[in-house]
Amino acid sequence: MPILTVAQYRAFTGQADDPPSDADIQLALYRYEALIEGYCQREFSLAERQEKYIDNDEDPLQLNHWPVTEVTEVSVGGTASDLAAFTIHYAAGLIYHSGSLYYQTPTVTYTAGYQDAPYEVKVVLATLAKGYLDGVAGGVNEIRPVSSETVFGVGRTDYKISATDVAAYAAGGAYAELGSFTSTLDKYRRVSIG
Repeated sequence: MPILTVAQYRAFTGQADDPPSDADIQLALYRYEALIEGYCQREFSLAERQEKYIDNDEDPLQLNHWPVTEVTEVSVGGTASDLAAFTIHYAAGLIYHSGSLYYQTPTVTYTAGYQDAPYEVKVVLATLAKGYLDGVAGGVNEIRPVSSETVFGVGRTDYKISATDVAAYAAGGAYAELGSFTSTLDKYRRVSIG
């Protein structure tokens, strides 16, 4: 399931059935969802996943996606381990194993992600897509940092675009288009432990 549907985008932006077309909106949403998920190093959709850790030397194991709703199996060499032997931190996607999986190659099968993505991630996605679509409609073919957002019926927020943001954007960094939104997305970003 995508972070934001076209209908949700239109509701966020108050653009009912006005241009741009649904197809253009969908392309912009795909583009920025991929950018957000790339920056956060994770997918937000709820799905069953399977990961293999080669010569694991970490305790806890940091799963690539969270929040975790269920761990179905932890196995080593095709042999399932007793899940009661592990402490699982579902919200953070951590499996504590007290060293029992050190220097082994465990495979973890689990379900993780959001049934409905966090509201603030949706707002970032809608704002980036709208900024892009407004730029294209105005004849601008490049992406520009977003300096403000307006949610009709709610209010307006102006963002401080720092010289660092502008410099990073101008330098063409991989996530420069996110600008100051990275501070909102950082709490959803996957980082390594250790």
